[in-house]
Amino acid sequence: MILHEVRRRTGANVRLGLVAGLAPPVCCCWKGFLRHYGDVGKELDCSDIIDELYPEPGDPIVDKFGYGAFHNTNLDDLLKARHVESVLVTGT
Repeated sequence: MILHEVRRRTGANVRLGLVAGLAPPVCCCWKGFLRHYGDVGKELDCSDIIDELYPEPGDPIVDKFGYGAFHNTNLDDLLKARHVESVLVTGT
């Protein structure tokens, strides 16, 4: 996995996560909104992080409520505090 390799090589530990699947409805950002995902064959909370990317103990989790990860979140503060100079962005 790309994120695992980036983490292994750089020690990066800030993660954003959305459950993989087709384009979700806008309200999927609400905690507790369940949606069926055909790729895993079950219903999952749309705001949760998939098992393969789930943070390890002590890893920060940035809750975002739309497509912009920096808007109204603490992501910028977390990156600056860790002196992060580059960010790999994937997905939509």
